[in-house]
Parts: sequence; C-alpha cells; structure tokens
Amino acid sequence: MYKRRNDHTKLSLKSPAMSTAEPKIHTDFDEYYGYYDDYGNDSALIYLCENHEPNALGAILTPVLFSLTFIISLAGNALVLWVLVRYERLRTVTDIFILNLVTSDLLFTFSLPFWAVDHTRGWIFGKAMCKIMSSIFFIGYYSGIMLLTLMTIDRYFIVVHPLPAVRIRKVSYAIAASSVVWGISMAATVPEMIFSDIVGHEENRLYCISDYPPESAQIWELLGYYLQNILFFFIPFVVIVFCYWRILNTVIRCKAKKKHKTVKLILWIVVVFFVCWTPYNVVILLFSLVTLKVPAFETYYYDYYYYDESNTTADYQQFVHLCENIHINLFGAMFTPVLFSLAFIISLAGNALVLWVLVRYERLRTVTDIFILNLVTSNLLFTFSLPFWAVDHTRGWIFGKAMCKLMISIFFIGYYSGMMLLTLMTIDRYFAVVHSLYAFRVRKVSYAVTASIVVWGISFAATIPEMIYSDIHLRMEGLYCFSIYPPESAQIWELFGCYLQNILFFLIPFIVIVFCYWRILNTVIRCKARKKHKTVKLIFWIVVVFFVCWTPYNVVIFLYSLVTLKVPAFKTCEMNNRLEYALYISRNLAYCHCSLNPFFYAFVGTKFRTHLIRLLSKCFPRLKICRELSTTSGNSSKRINSRNYSDTDMPLHSIGS
Repeated sequence: MYKRRNDHTKLSLKSPAMSTAEPKIHTDFDEYYGYYDDYGNDSALIYLCENHEPNALGAILTPVLFSLTFIISLAGNALVLWVLVRYERLRTVTDIFILNLVTSDLLFTFSLPFWAVDHTRGWIFGKAMCKIMSSIFFIGYYSGIMLLTLMTIDRYFIVVHPLPAVRIRKVSYAIAASSVVWGISMAATVPEMIFSDIVGHEENRLYCISDYPPESAQIWELLGYYLQNILFFFIPFVVIVFCYWRILNTVIRCKAKKKHKTVKLILWIVVVFFVCWTPYNVVILLFSLVTLKVPAFETYYYDYYYYDESNTTADYQQFVHLCENIHINLFGAMFTPVLFSLAFIISLAGNALVLWVLVRYERLRTVTDIFILNLVTSNLLFTFSLPFWAVDHTRGWIFGKAMCKLMISIFFIGYYSGMMLLTLMTIDRYFAVVHSLYAFRVRKVSYAVTASIVVWGISFAATIPEMIYSDIHLRMEGLYCFSIYPPESAQIWELFGCYLQNILFFLIPFIVIVFCYWRILNTVIRCKARKKHKTVKLIFWIVVVFFVCWTPYNVVIFLYSLVTLKVPAFKTCEMNNRLEYALYISRNLAYCHCSLNPFFYAFVGTKFRTHLIRLLSKCFPRLKICRELSTTSGNSSKRINSRNYSDTDMPLHSIGS
C-alpha cells in the first residue's frame, strides 16, 4: 500500500511572493535512509541526515585555509615576538599586552596543522594529543578575544581619559589583567579538556571531538555555544565598538596632523573584527537552536514508500523522498507580513514628508533636490508594493493576473532604481566635497535630470524578464504570484537574475559607496569645520546600515545560485531549508532599508530639518519648539533666500543636504 504525508512548496528567490517550485524529490534510497525493518510501520523507518558532500567540501577547503593561516600567523607573530624581546624588553604596558596577544595567537596557530590533518585523514595522533590540542586551541581562541578587548579598553583610557590612565597604567596592572584573562580562558576550556576524546566515525576514521555524556549532552553543548556567543563575542564586540567610538570622537576633535591615519586604523580594526567573527558566531547561535530542537531548525522528511502486503520485501524503487518545508512557510507567513507592514508605514510616512518639503519649499532648484525627488519616488514605488506581498504571504494572490505583473514590475523597478540612485547621490557628494571646483562647473540641474533618466532606463530594462514571466500559479495552498521561466532556459534566467542583483545592484554600488565615502571622510577630517565629527558619524552610519541591510540578502542570493548550479554541497534538503530561512530573514531586513533612506539622505540635512520644523509648527500651532531650533530656522531661512546660496558651499553641508 501507499502512505503519503503532507508537503509544502518552496520559497521564491526572485519574487517577494511565497512559492515557486514543487518539492524536490530524491529517489536514491540508500543516500537518505539507514534501514527499514518493519515495512508496514512508520516508526520503524530510520532517517539519517546525509552529509557526505559537506564533509567532502570541508576536507578540501579547510586544510588549505588552515595551512595558509598557520604560515602567515606564525611568520607575523614570530617577527613581533623577536622585536619585543630584542628591542622593547617589555618596559611598557603596551609591550606586556602585545606579548600576551602574540602568545595567544601562537597557541591558537600551533594547533591548526593538527586540525588540518584531522579533516583529511582523521585523528592519527592519539588520545593524549587530542586533549592537548583541544585545550591549546580553545585557550588560544578565548584568550585572544579577551586580550583584544583588554587592549581596546587600555587605548580608550589613554585617549579619552589620559589623566587617570597616567596614574593607573603600570606594568603590574598589565600583568595582573593578563593573568586574569589567562585564568578565565583556562576555566572556560575545562569542559573541552575533560570531554574531548577520539570517536569513531564514518569511513572507518577516528576524529578528535568533544563527546559529552548522553544524559547531559544538551546542557554542555548549549553552555559551549552561549559561552562563545556571549562572553567571547557579544560582550567584546560591544566593548570594542563603544571604546573606539569614543576614541574616534576624541581624535576628530583634536588638532593632530595625522589624525586621519588614526581614524583609518580604528575603522579597519572594528570592520575586520566584525567581518571575521560575526558569521561564525551567528552560525553557532543557529546550532544552539538546533540543539534546543526549535521546530524551525529541525528538518523533517515527508515520504512516499511502497509496501506490498503479499510480499515480504519492499520495492525500494517505488520509494520517493520529499524535502518538507512546512515550518519555513509558516515562519514566513507570520514574520514577513508584520515586517512588510512596518516598513510600509515608516517608509510611507518618511518619504511623504520629504516629498512634501520638496514640493512646498525647495521647488527643485538644486542637483541635490532632483536626486532626492527621484530617490523618494523610487522608495514610494517599492513601498507601494509591500502590502500586496504581505497579503500574498498570508492568503495567496487574490488581485488577478494584471496586478501580479504590475506589482512585480513596480517592485523591481523601485528596488533597482533605489540602489542606483543611492550610488549616484554618493558619487555626486564625492565630487561636491573632494573635487569641489570641478563639481561647481558640471553640477547643473540638467546633469541631475539626465543621470536620473539613465538610472530609470536601466532599472526598467533589468525588470523586463520579470514583466514577461511573472504570472499567477496554483500551488497546494492556493494561488501565488511569481516568475516561472521556460523549462529549457530556466537555469539561465535564474542565474542571470541572481548575478544581476549581486553584481550590478549590490557589489558595484557597495564598492563605489565605500570608496567615495572613504575619500569624503579623509577630506572632511582635514578641513577645519567645527561640526565635522557629526559628518563623520553620518558617513559611518550610512555605510554600516547599507552593509548590514543588503549584504546578508546578497550572500543568500549568491548561495542560491550555487543551488541552481547544482554544486554538490548545496543539493541537500537540509541546506535548502536553511537557505530558505536565511532568505526570509535577510530579505525582510534588506527591504526595510527603504524606510531608513529619508532619515539618512534628507532629514539629517540642515535645510530639510528647518523646513520640517516650519511645516510642523504650521500644522500644529500648539507644538512648542525650543528657542534653539527657532533660531536655527530663522538663520537658515535667511541663507536659503539669499541669491548667493549654493548647496556645495561647505563640505559639511553637502554631506547632509
């Protein structure tokens, strides 16, 4: 007889809609299942999560990266140690901290060749070396993070509070603080010292891992995950960002000639720490959810299998495996409409206010006004489609075929044009600040109009495939609006869409934005404007928010292209489910960026804030506005009405206008 359970369809990558493809079917029985000893009983079926392909990827990639890290780290830290011993003689607090950091890095580095061999041939060094290497690895890892944090705090006191630092910064203080760090690191490593052991695994190999007692395995695993997440990442990261933020403000206010180099160093320290450690700790957090058996992170298999009661053997050729994702769709149906609704409300309110100010006061007299008008139009187009996709996630598509094509077109035109207009405005700011004389000659309203038309043309052209192939399709839960390409060219169109978003509408804009704001930052730091630290903050937040909102989404899109290319490590059901969860979360985060644009590109400007205050005072006469804002409004009005006014007269103003 046949037994069948429910199944659900896949999430759409290219469309904000919910479903695009039928469940993936696997017919290789041995790849997924261990044994089946009672053909008529569901509970007798043992499901094994097959992971040969991820292991094969790790066996190739990990040893190479570990070997490179070992060589570079060993050479660099050995040179630092030589300089310390040969010339410095450990005479200062900084020398003590650097010595400890070098020792920590060398401990961590020393274990890497052993783990490289472990990934290729298994553990061949015996039980004692297993415990020693696990201990050395974690002591080096934990102490390194804490020493970086300790050095950051030390720098904070030197720069921000120099007088107290002079009194307390003694060599004995550095030795005591370092001793505490090593003590905490060793204490945190005790579980690994106790439970690390050699365990037999597939392919008749032995591996060195932590083998916790079954009755308390979940507790120990969660302790390890949250210890790394909280004590050795989250707290250090918060401390590092706070300290360097205060240091940055102090350095910007001082009159040192080479302070821009200090600013560069600070930015690189924070960015490198974030980029290197955040993905790893996010994955650790997700693994803790797997350990807690959170439904969204458990993979379920809904199966068809054939059993002939008249025969004692099952026909495995009739067995079909379906990749089930009911929890993913339920998660999206609850999570997405809420965020889309919030993004719609905030974006509509913010962009409507900007549009009102532009029409009421500015009258589109400058290049900046033209660009902001186009950005507002783009954001409103994008925003207008969000309620439709929120309904699509909860009730399916109920608006008809014509509205399906129209909403998908509006959505992608708004998305693509928004990214390009942000890039265009950044380039305009770059020329206004870094090459102000050249910008004064070429920055005309006609230039802004022409550039905006080109942006809209490119955005419209990039949306044509979605206009053609979007349609209403029936799925098990109902009708949904998404794009389905012809079978013979589906892979080409999907890859084209993925790489178009990745390269043209993220990677190139991101590189341009970072380069331009980096040059602007250097120029602003060298100028003598009093409030330049506010400009630095604004630049920092624009780049960080853009990166945080759009990078996860584009990384997931790139990984989906590997699924489309059928890369072995991305063909498993578990990988598909995790990518779909990641797509839901990262996509919603990215789409919220349109609601932040008015605050970064309009309301931070002096003119827009002044006009907004005037509007609010007229609409709400009883609203009390402080004298400081009223004075600013009066002064700004005089400047705006002056015939000699230019929106590029000061680099600081051009950043915020």
